[in-house]
Amino acid sequence: MFGQQPPQMPAPTPLKEYSYPPDGFAMKFPYAPDPHTDSIHSDFKVWTVHLSQRASISIRLKVDSQPCDVAREKLRSMAKAQNVSIREFSVSGRPAWEEEEHLSGDSMLLERYVCGVGRYYVLTFGWPASESRPQLGVEIMNSFRLVK
Repeated sequence: MFGQQPPQMPAPTPLKEYSYPPDGFAMKFPYAPDPHTDSIHSDFKVWTVHLSQRASISIRLKVDSQPCDVAREKLRSMAKAQNVSIREFSVSGRPAWEEEEHLSGDSMLLERYVCGVGRYYVLTFGWPASESRPQLGVEIMNSFRLVK
């Protein structure tokens, strides 16, 4: 027992930035996700990265000319109705909002909304409620930026 080596942990997957200029953003991922149309809301384009069997991040893009302040008020009222607080900040100089992480079924969710020019981005990070928040997911979420 004393002569055994400690178990080998898998090497962390390095993140690489992928840029999507026609879609207006760049983000670091462990691999290049394939964009697809959202199965529920066909007006959203989606990129999904799986961090484990039950942890993933999805970026949803919707082209929409709705002003940012209108979207922010909708989010505020939805968050208030669900008793969820939001934090306001900016991404690449544009308004952004993040809902406090919250339980949804047996998963924890962290959602960010970024107001681009003529488009919106919804970043959703989900992981099992029985586990701590994966740091890799936080790094990926924080790498999102807008590009021209």
